[in-house]
Amino acid sequence: MAELTARRAEAEKLSAYLKPVAKAIEEASLTPGEETKLEDEARRLENASEIREVASAFSTLIEDEEAGILLRLGQASRALQQLQKFDPTLAKVQEAFDAGFYSIESVAREVSEYAANVDLDPARLGDVRSRRDLLFRLTKKYGPTVSDVIAAGKSARRELDLLDTAGLDLRSLQSSMDKASAELDRAAAALTQKRLDAARRFAAAVDAILPELGMEDGHLQVALVPQQAIGPRGGEDVEFRVALNLGHDMRPLARVASGGELSRVMLAIKTILARLDHVPTLVFDEVDAGIGGKVGLQVGDMLRGVAASHQVFAITHLPQIAAKAHRHIQVAKGARAGVTTADVVTLRDEQRVHEIARMLGGDAESATSRAHAAELLAGADAAAPKPGKGKRSTGRPAESRSEPRADPA
Repeated sequence: MAELTARRAEAEKLSAYLKPVAKAIEEASLTPGEETKLEDEARRLENASEIREVASAFSTLIEDEEAGILLRLGQASRALQQLQKFDPTLAKVQEAFDAGFYSIESVAREVSEYAANVDLDPARLGDVRSRRDLLFRLTKKYGPTVSDVIAAGKSARRELDLLDTAGLDLRSLQSSMDKASAELDRAAAALTQKRLDAARRFAAAVDAILPELGMEDGHLQVALVPQQAIGPRGGEDVEFRVALNLGHDMRPLARVASGGELSRVMLAIKTILARLDHVPTLVFDEVDAGIGGKVGLQVGDMLRGVAASHQVFAITHLPQIAAKAHRHIQVAKGARAGVTTADVVTLRDEQRVHEIARMLGGDAESATSRAHAAELLAGADAAAPKPGKGKRSTGRPAESRSEPRADPA
């Protein structure tokens, strides 16, 4: 539409120039190569008298009854026939001679007819000269050849025709655009309705989990923020908003949550969307901030549930969470040659019991602490919460990991 409108506007500006161009060329009724034909005809008409004189002289040389070439050739033919009486092998020579004789005779006849048809026609000469002048003017303006002039005339006519047809074409395009816009509006409205329904169900599912993660008064809201225009993602942006404490207003998740709160809210979200989310690896940092005891166990169970379809790393100081991991990786500060280092060790069996006992805050060698640690590790095999309902992951479940950072001591 923009291109057609621009071309139409340009044609309107140039119409005063284009109209006489198209008219002059169309009225000339030009044909390709016409200039060559006119040149040949003009040359004949301008030299008609001389042409007739020369043609007549030529005919006389060939056909004169007293001294013409044909008369002499006739005499030569009779002499050749007499020779054949003595030597029949000259028959082939006779055939060649006769062919030449008839060719000359034919040429003479054509030249005679040509001379008879050469007219001294001043009127026709005037018409040809006038036509040549017209072609000269047109080619000087729009040339350099008649074919170029014809092309210029057709181009001018197309631009002028655009003034008549553009309105209809624009109406047709506008109709198509209106239909497309209406379809876009319907598709965006359908998407919005589905989002509203999904947002309500999703927020309710997350709200049901938040108390288990130590946020009894926490609420999630999925806000649909209208955009000025419908884009590839629909007519609105989707924004997660939360109120994690009693009396607080809903605000964007990224602006109100602390690191630990953000991790736990994301854990709730990932628990619901575990089988729909195709992100292979999830990292939860400080997910244990501000929680402990039973809530810690519940967070650990949820992390283990998410690990059924993702690889999960949880950086934690909480033994209840560390005990739920499939693998326990200890990160401890150290020093080597006067340089601070971070040592990473995967703990197994007794090493893990010892580390969990240490994280419990008691004596890592105490029978009570070790028994408690062994009990936590044994409980990790209990059924974890099932991930949120949705499309089952078709990939191989990722490995879940818990990564506690041990105290330097």
